[in-house]
Amino acid sequence: MMKAGMVIVGVIFLLAGFLGVSYAEPEWIVFYKGEKNHFFYDKSSIERPEKQRVIVVQKIVEVKDIDDTIELFRTKFEIECKGRTFKILSNTEFEEVTGRELTSDQISANSKEGEILASKMSILRDNVCP
Repeated sequence: MMKAGMVIVGVIFLLAGFLGVSYAEPEWIVFYKGEKNHFFYDKSSIERPEKQRVIVVQKIVEVKDIDDTIELFRTKFEIECKGRTFKILSNTEFEEVTGRELTSDQISANSKEGEILASKMSILRDNVCP
């Protein structure tokens, strides 16, 4: 009975590998530290579908104290390295006090994310582009 269970688990992992499912833990690398916000990219999320195109996940955290941070945004970007442009593929915003993920109807219309993202994209691009 135990052998059959191990075979089933093995088949599941094998199928996940064939389907391209990744179980890599995020490897967050800090690329900018501001007074209030720190910016990270996930090294394990980097994909290079073309030579001058990179897909990467970034997160922005608010630093309240040395041991007290809260995630504000997590965004998946496609960066065109040569053209110096980027496209947002997906975005998650988190509630500032609790860190709880917000649903689309809870996201504020006056979110600061746009100005925060645009100001740091060249630094992110310099870190992930060839």
